[in-house]
Amino acid sequence: MAWHPWDWIMIKRVMFLSAAVFTMAACSTMADLRRDKPDLELSTHKTPDDYGMCLSTAWGSTSINNLQEGWLPDKKGYNVSLLGGMGADAVMDAEPQPDGSTKVTIWYRSKAFGYGARETARAKSCL
Repeated sequence: MAWHPWDWIMIKRVMFLSAAVFTMAACSTMADLRRDKPDLELSTHKTPDDYGMCLSTAWGSTSINNLQEGWLPDKKGYNVSLLGGMGADAVMDAEPQPDGSTKVTIWYRSKAFGYGARETARAKSCL
């Protein structure tokens, strides 16, 4: 049985739709990342905004992603996010603790191909 030209068009459509669905599924928001278990939890004696500003400088110095920073919604902590073409690539929340320290929590969209190693090293350098 020979292939009909319409068969190839149908195959291309199915492949295109599959790629579109896969791409949409890979997009993530900051809220999506925060729903998962954190990839890194640290503690520092810096204030949340001092740590956040340090990390913002560290992550922003060599990142090609967009950087977003600001206060957490409850105004009690600081947030730094790396935003890539498919949503949030990394999110950091720094929140003050009752003992005066700051709890730092970081989530990464993907750990594939060593992603997050450089960001983790920079996060630790700001402690």
